[in-house]
Amino acid sequence: YYNTDEVEGIGAGRICHLAPMGVIEETASAWEDGKSFTLEIYPVEKVPFFKHATATFVLSEVDANTTQVNFDMKYEMKGLIGRLMDVAFNRKRFKKGITRYFFYRHQVIKNVCQVDPHAF
Repeated sequence: YYNTDEVEGIGAGRICHLAPMGVIEETASAWEDGKSFTLEIYPVEKVPFFKHATATFVLSEVDANTTQVNFDMKYEMKGLIGRLMDVAFNRKRFKKGITRYFFYRHQVIKNVCQVDPHAF
């Protein structure tokens, strides 16, 4: 859910419940309407060993019916245990999860005529 009056643009923020992992807060720190945006991500509760992340989405038109999304995420884990877990477990799990996320979003967009941009 949104935790700011803004729902798009710099400063727009929302709270995301990632059951069973915990709760994070995302806030837009950069925004080029229709081109790109960057989110700063911080843990709110129960997100073990996670300290901070920055995620950037860049959109580019491939053709009249296709948009390419480039995603770049940098994150920091807490402490030695967090860094070890990242190398041993989190990176592989994250890559698999983000691939599924974009595949699902592609299927939703592909199968509907109009998409509310605030739904994502």
